[in-house]
Amino acid sequence: MHLPIRVFVFEVEEKVAKRRGIPKLGAGVFFNATYEPIGREAITDWEGCLSVPFLGGEVPRYKTLRLRGLDHEGEAVDIEVEDFTARIFQHEIDHTDGHVYLDRMPDLTTLGYTIIL
Repeated sequence: MHLPIRVFVFEVEEKVAKRRGIPKLGAGVFFNATYEPIGREAITDWEGCLSVPFLGGEVPRYKTLRLRGLDHEGEAVDIEVEDFTARIFQHEIDHTDGHVYLDRMPDLTTLGYTIIL
């Protein structure tokens, strides 16, 4: 049986939040999350992913967006997020749609190794 459920789990650790100057989000889960941009402003920043280990590159993402979905208790969530927090959710929702950050890179010459072996 197929159930149309899209889920992702996230955690923003304190050290990451401090380095990025964002609130510590802790851990959470979203079911069937979607987003829509608020405005057209995008920010290009470096991204990496455990799905594509040891690589990273510059990815444009919307600066501000409205995030909708269900939380771990099945309650509706409808929030606005911006900056690095918005980047996190766009990145994770892309995964639920079958995309990785490489699909969003307009210039693959920015792709590089994050670790030297």
